[in-house]
Amino acid sequence: MHVLLGLPLTKIDCTQFFDEAGLFGPRAGYQRSTEGSQLNNFLAQNNGAPNIVFLDEFDKTTDDVRTSLLILFDSGEYYDRRNNRKVDSSKTVWILATNYGEKAIAKHSNQDGESSEAKDPLPKIQKALRDLFIKGLGVSIFQK
Repeated sequence: MHVLLGLPLTKIDCTQFFDEAGLFGPRAGYQRSTEGSQLNNFLAQNNGAPNIVFLDEFDKTTDDVRTSLLILFDSGEYYDRRNNRKVDSSKTVWILATNYGEKAIAKHSNQDGESSEAKDPLPKIQKALRDLFIKGLGVSIFQK
């Protein structure tokens, strides 16, 4: 359980998954589907309850993995791969961690981490990061 917020937390290392079956586990009826996966089992265990999913190294995911997360992010609906039961994940807080924009941020900062520009650099940094993420990780995940 995450101490600060008092919510259950799971950390997923995204460098381990190359497709949606790796992230969520095989669908019901397929070999080893009754085992689920770390993410599948966590979402099912926290059905309808607030919780946190920390997706570490998100920039290392494939298009297949990112696409498989879109409906879940948008609607909060998921189906447990072990038994095909509907799971309410609408109260899940998704944290996508990456170092992907580190160079873009450094470009607008001095060595002390402060802005190298006299005026507010935040809009420029935000635009640079948004463009970088859309180009590198796909526009669908960053729309709204």
